Amino acid sequence: MSKKPTTAIEFHYDGKDYQISPGDLTAVEARDYRRTMGESLARTMTGGDIDIDVIATLVWLVDRRTNPGISWESIADRMTYDAMTDVEIDEGEPDPSG
Repeated sequence: MSKKPTTAIEFHYDGKDYQISPGDLTAVEARDYRRTMGESLARTMTGGDIDIDVIATLVWLVDRRTNPGISWESIADRMTYDAMTDVEIDEGEPDPSG
């Protein structure tokens, strides 16, 4: 059976709940994710490595919607594994064609 595509990443960070899927991003956000991470969010979620830098990038993309001047570094500098809680990866349904 082939790897199931991840449909959402949910986590709690810095007092805030996040739930993010590729469909939530604007084209500008998708471009900025790709520039920062070197691959698209959709690619990351279908087989990439979802680690602390991915989570920091997602926090940056979401938080800059309300704080346009926030930098990736300002988030990444304070992001630690201990600071993230309840990280869940929604892997969707099994691929029946797989």
